[in-house]
Amino acid sequence: MEQSLKMLVLAAGLIMTLTLISFSMYTFREGKKMASEFNRALSEEIKEQEEYEYTRYEDGNITGGEVISAITALQKKVSVTVNNGGNVITYRGTFTKEGNKPGYAGYVALSNIYSGSVKRDAKGVINEIVFTKK
Repeated sequence: MEQSLKMLVLAAGLIMTLTLISFSMYTFREGKKMASEFNRALSEEIKEQEEYEYTRYEDGNITGGEVISAITALQKKVSVTVNNGGNVITYRGTFTKEGNKPGYAGYVALSNIYSGSVKRDAKGVINEIVFTKK
């Protein structure tokens, strides 16, 4: 009787140990999955914040003054193309506010209204912003 009681206690201890190990492995796996999902979501949020300086021009109407500011700020980072209806000019570090005068093919009038769009390369990296006069 005493021998069977020892075996029963040993079996119960073994079952409890295996249950604890299984529960620990399950908890670790679930925690790892949650951490991975959190990391992915955080990476997406960071990417969205980094791209905001470019993507903010995609929605709504943009004045000529805002286009001039955007060209000045972004032309050394990405190509900035302005479509004035008949003239299409792409800037890559060549635009100056002083050179923006009436009569110039790429003239951006402060009162003009534009719509903006962002272009991406095959890898999804923003490489151009296009402003089109409405």
